[in-house]
Amino acid sequence: MLADKKYCNGPHRILTDSIGFTDFFLPGEKAVLSNKKIYFSSGAEINLKNAYSWRLKIPKVFKKKVDLTCISNALKGYSFVKPELAENLKLAFIRKDIPAFSRITDSIIGLGPGLTPSGDDILCGFISVFHFLKYERLFDFFLKKVKIKYNKTNFISAQYLKWAVDGKICENVANAIYCTAAGCEDAKYWINHVSGIGATSGKDTLFGILTAMEVYNVIKSGEK
Repeated sequence: MLADKKYCNGPHRILTDSIGFTDFFLPGEKAVLSNKKIYFSSGAEINLKNAYSWRLKIPKVFKKKVDLTCISNALKGYSFVKPELAENLKLAFIRKDIPAFSRITDSIIGLGPGLTPSGDDILCGFISVFHFLKYERLFDFFLKKVKIKYNKTNFISAQYLKWAVDGKICENVANAIYCTAAGCEDAKYWINHVSGIGATSGKDTLFGILTAMEVYNVIKSGEK
């Protein structure tokens, strides 16, 4: 994926200096990678000689409770998912109810319009959170037991889900998660940044993040 450098980095993404893509590239145009350059059929090329490899560093956050005020405010009026579905998702995770969790993920994957359906964006947000917060063992337990049916959605959306499972998370989403969990001052900035992604993808992702953090808070509140 090619993107202007003003956008955040992420897996399988090439950021370039600011250019007008529509002035150089055509929809469906063929590209060839050779000798650290990308050549386009229009004659344009991108030199990758000075490019550097991106790798997300995931700091762990250990808190008794995450303040969800900011992210909750950003989701006021959000109504794609019925409240009972979100509650059932949380309960299944907390209770380690594999069959219930599997049924819920099966019911929302591929659900909704767009290049990345809303159900998939919610799952991406939900899955991404547990790379940052304590209880990764519980999360690993679910990943080993629950088989996400990637074939129920499109190729691009399935890739984002796989990257979320692997901890390959776009920087803006990662920053929103970390800053919210750690209580950073710029949490609101990153939450708003994610909220503006696509027609609904940003808010769907935030809803998944919120749901996972609510799970975390419930688990932490039960600790002695």
